[in-house]
Amino acid sequence: MKFVLFLFEIAIVVLILFYLRFFVKRILFFFRLRSACKKNGFKIHPGRKIWLLGTRKDTRCDFHIVSDKEVLSIKFFDAPIKMCNLHFHESGLYLFEYIIPLYRFCPPFEGNLKKFQNYDFTSCLDNEFQHKKQMKILLCHPSPNEVRANLRSGQLVLSPGDEIPHTGIMLFSAKALLTYLELSK
Repeated sequence: MKFVLFLFEIAIVVLILFYLRFFVKRILFFFRLRSACKKNGFKIHPGRKIWLLGTRKDTRCDFHIVSDKEVLSIKFFDAPIKMCNLHFHESGLYLFEYIIPLYRFCPPFEGNLKKFQNYDFTSCLDNEFQHKKQMKILLCHPSPNEVRANLRSGQLVLSPGDEIPHTGIMLFSAKALLTYLELSK
């Protein structure tokens, strides 16, 4: 009985550490994003009240960054752990491939296929910004180890700034988004 309680306590601690990591990363990202936007004259428009804690399960856009030229409509897409690869399939599905640190002895294993949501990037976008060019961004934060697109012609490794095939959505990491904001003054 004590052993079962010990395992339960370990599971609780791991779960708390997972959510603590998620929360700390998002808070640090917020301060860097706010600083970059203030420095370059952009404005952040939240898509909902608790936009900073957005996950891939909600279909609404999390926030918009408005500049003179364009509107960046951003949806958070979080990876469950750092040691995983994200695979997008042509059929509109995605999955996470989990990597075990002892790779030589244990090959990676794949999670379940999930349907890639039809995200609403126009939610809470003011009418005054409708005439500007809109860029749809899927922000992987916390980000996976690697992102790939599985196409009929083979696998394609996606880098930040690449378009996810057949979606019209750009893929960014937090660092790449901040770099993009710095360069698009």
